[in-house]
Amino acid sequence: MTNILPRQLDDLGLTLPPIGQGTMGIGGYYEKDCTRDAEWIAGLRRGIDLGLTLIDTAEVYGAGHSEELVGRAIKEVRDEVFLVGKFSAEHSRVSQVIAAAERSLRRLGTDRIDLYQPHWPNPSVPFEETAEALEILVQSGKVRFVGLSNFSFHEVQKATAILNPMPVRLVQQEYNLIDRTIEEQLLTHCEATQTIILAYSPFLQGKMVPGDARKTILDDLAKKYERTVAQIILAWLLREERVVVIPKGSTGTHVEEFAAVKDFCLAPEDIHRISGAYSPRISWIPVSQISVRGGGYTTYEEALTNPLGFDPSPLDLAQSILMGNMLKPVKVTQELAEDAYTLTEGKIRFWAWVLAYERRSLIPAFVEKCPERQGQNFESEAQAGGSIQQSAMNHSAWMRKKVVCA
Repeated sequence: MTNILPRQLDDLGLTLPPIGQGTMGIGGYYEKDCTRDAEWIAGLRRGIDLGLTLIDTAEVYGAGHSEELVGRAIKEVRDEVFLVGKFSAEHSRVSQVIAAAERSLRRLGTDRIDLYQPHWPNPSVPFEETAEALEILVQSGKVRFVGLSNFSFHEVQKATAILNPMPVRLVQQEYNLIDRTIEEQLLTHCEATQTIILAYSPFLQGKMVPGDARKTILDDLAKKYERTVAQIILAWLLREERVVVIPKGSTGTHVEEFAAVKDFCLAPEDIHRISGAYSPRISWIPVSQISVRGGGYTTYEEALTNPLGFDPSPLDLAQSILMGNMLKPVKVTQELAEDAYTLTEGKIRFWAWVLAYERRSLIPAFVEKCPERQGQNFESEAQAGGSIQQSAMNHSAWMRKKVVCA
């Protein structure tokens, strides 16, 4: 059976492995966690030995501890690793980008980051300023190449033009069976420009719903190919030649499972079977029906005044939305009641949407059903779109979707 081939950066004669290693949660999520350091380092090293030599990290992961662990893992094999780093949105100004890069280099214990990129766009900072800092870092040799993380298609186009003649080598986006947003425009753009897509959260951060009736298809194919469901999912994502996936392996056994995906490909009919079952479906949910809980902002007034000092603020993002920039859909869980949802991901984006379009509008969302509702018809979702194209991921379409709810 045909193997999955390395990805080419054609004009450089450089290849990247189709499967790398993500590190979100390694060394902690947003706070430092040292309880599993030895295990994390061993897993990263095992992945490198198996050819998973692209490692993605960020200054925010584990409050910097993820970078420290990656640095310890690659110390003896630095030249074998393609290291991807990200700086936080609040560090988008020239001096901040450069200072963030210097801190990351120290934590990583290296003199260079192979590819460096903003973690999220910051509409409160002109991208020309961020681009200036990236150019300085490339010219100094501390960064080899630049990329863009979590930028919409239109933001990628704008940023690419500003960075020119310095090319964008990689675009990092969430990509999994549920979130297929990149397939509408971004994937075609990357194929045309020979840009690599770095796909994070291939397993929806471990939230693939076991009770989802569609999962029986994955189970059937796992039996057919004598593989695991995780391997089937990765193989489906890797059907696209410009995609590199970065699952997080918590143990050496996990990275061995991921590495084995390089040795097989799904048959075309099986790819079509998965694609049809998990057809893109973005729902439009009344914001008034969504509960917002937990840390961060839980009220309109908090989002408006931004007392925690988020940069960009919800109001900054609201203004960006009104200018036509795409909002990445939020994620919600549908509760037992038909008209009740709980926000599970994208709190700042949620409040930005509310500030932009008021509390009586609809917001684009990916809907996960609570366990008690599993097995019910997915078509019962309110205002569900049949595909990303039909969901119209641009500002004019969103404005047409804006309605007043009772």
